[in-house]
Amino acid sequence: MIDTKKLLLAAISAFFLAPAVLAANLPVRWQAVVSPNLRGYRVYYGTSSHNYSASVDVGNTTQYTLTGLGNCVRYYVSVKAYSQNGILSTAYSNEIVGLPTPTVTLVSPSSAEPGQALTVNVSGANFDTGASLVLPGSINVLSTSTQSCNLLSALITISGTETVGTRSTVVRNPDLSTGSLASAFTVISVSTPAVRAVSPAPGAINVVPGMRPSVLFSERMMAASITPSNVRLIKGDGTTVPQAVGSPMLDATGTVAVIVPATPLLYTTQYRVALTAGSAGVRDAQGTAITTSYIQTPAFQTSAPPTGAGSGVANPGPDTYAGVVSAEEATVEFLTPMDPDSLTPRTVVLIGPGGEIDQAEGSPALDETGLRATIVPRASLEPGAIYRARVVGGPHGVRDRDGLELRSSFETEGFLAPALPTTESNEDPEAAGGKDGLWPIAIDPMDRTSDVPALVHVGVTFNRPLDPMSLSARVIRLVDPEGYEVRQAAGSPILEATRTIATILPARPLDPGVAYRVEVLGGPDGVRDDAGATMGGSFGQVHGFAIQGAASLRPEIESMDPEDGDRKVEPGVRPSVTFSRPLDPGSVDSSTIELLEDDGTAVAQAAGSPFLDGSGTVATIVPADLLDGRAHYRIRVVTGPGGIRDYDGRSMSQSNESEIRFRTKAHARGRSARTEADVPMPSPH
Repeated sequence: MIDTKKLLLAAISAFFLAPAVLAANLPVRWQAVVSPNLRGYRVYYGTSSHNYSASVDVGNTTQYTLTGLGNCVRYYVSVKAYSQNGILSTAYSNEIVGLPTPTVTLVSPSSAEPGQALTVNVSGANFDTGASLVLPGSINVLSTSTQSCNLLSALITISGTETVGTRSTVVRNPDLSTGSLASAFTVISVSTPAVRAVSPAPGAINVVPGMRPSVLFSERMMAASITPSNVRLIKGDGTTVPQAVGSPMLDATGTVAVIVPATPLLYTTQYRVALTAGSAGVRDAQGTAITTSYIQTPAFQTSAPPTGAGSGVANPGPDTYAGVVSAEEATVEFLTPMDPDSLTPRTVVLIGPGGEIDQAEGSPALDETGLRATIVPRASLEPGAIYRARVVGGPHGVRDRDGLELRSSFETEGFLAPALPTTESNEDPEAAGGKDGLWPIAIDPMDRTSDVPALVHVGVTFNRPLDPMSLSARVIRLVDPEGYEVRQAAGSPILEATRTIATILPARPLDPGVAYRVEVLGGPDGVRDDAGATMGGSFGQVHGFAIQGAASLRPEIESMDPEDGDRKVEPGVRPSVTFSRPLDPGSVDSSTIELLEDDGTAVAQAAGSPFLDGSGTVATIVPADLLDGRAHYRIRVVTGPGGIRDYDGRSMSQSNESEIRFRTKAHARGRSARTEADVPMPSPH
């Protein structure tokens, strides 16, 4: 007779003493029961703990693969032994729980170059929380995040010496079960960046003088190489056009460089976009330079000046452009002499990290020409902080000596307040900070960039090579709107081969619709260059960059006047667009809110047009001349990156309806006998 008590005891002991009822997430295996009366085992499983809906007799074996299970369903598994007479042990083994074996179906992107850092998304099934990605060779997986049972994201870096070829991709769950896909990822040869398109297009005519030319590259570019000397706008005689502070700008994708001229382009003038090649020229994110310098051919030409003011005012009002003359002061430069009584701390505002800055008595100070106003703060500016100036337009803003008001408000690019040198006795003050010391010279994404992907890698470019030992997530950090540090992936920040670019790798995707800022700690506990010199002050972005968010978080068009399809609109109309939230005045100009003829030709706008009302939600277009009678026009608002944005840096969704059409009536002084209804409104195209 079989001693079933001994068999049961042996079975219980065996299961509990096993180093694993190892779950390779189905298959499972267990430690054998040692008994001459053992005949086999029965495996029990179900979708809730200790409530098994199915079982299978597996015979005298210590491993078995459960099949026909549902993907992304968590199963609970236990085992019983039975004797030669078929008597089951009364107690179950210890219970294991897990998902079925992971499977990998797709890796995106499926290729990258040596030396590149990127985020890859792995699609498949049965990815458990805490799953990891494994790639062979010198491919370092810095962090892995399980987005769902079917999607896993990982931050990886590829060694600059990694050989070209395909790699298998393996996902390993915490219970050590694995799934793989052969040749899912490929290390490709280093590619040379190229120019895909330029706007305005070569040979374009009637280009609006307020146009901001742009270059589309074939791949992500190194922000530090996109400089005014490498990305230029030149006139027909070869003269370089001065650019505004912070220009050229690289968008969030890193593939589009935008040139912002310091002043509007001249009428009826030819211009070309030019790029510099070579090791000191334009380079991609891996440092590969474009092979040959680029000059746009043929040139594009700006439109002719408007024939008249249209509004009956000879001088349409003062234009304004602002720039930083030196690191010690902010100045605002005007194109017409200004009325000094209209320049006050309320109309010419200095804005810092904490808001508006108190100005000294007599500030802003207007020079003898009336063209340049200097802002004088009441107290010293915070070393290393970023400041900007705002000039208020409209009836309560600045005006010129003839009493004409600035039609719309204007905001400058940010500038850095000078850092103070450290007081270490043997340190060169210039090397320790100050105007020529160690300092960040570019952030990617740039300040005020919107629609940044949640899996962004943030690049901080310095003017000198850094000491790698001074880098940590504490000294180069990313903070949320409340000032809390964003947790970084293991090994972050990463110092690139040039040792001038530190890349922040967040440990998880950033929150949608939220603005984040880069901060760099200075002083003796902060970053150091390779000579040991420290940064004299800490650095911080003013606004930071905004992550892509839901449409409800973005500005939207609430209405337009005239409305879509309106007829018999007065030729002297000033069209307006009402938005759902206040706009950033720096994003509102004639290139982002356009009035177009039916063939797409831009209608020239008066200086300062379009202008925002006091609420910041209504933008009004002032045409430079009366519109043609009985003609079709369109209002178009530029959406997405590079278009209008709110004060949080969020742009309008590209899916938002952004264009309407209307038709003017005949001029009062001479109407055609043809009725208005004879000419149909064109259908959208």
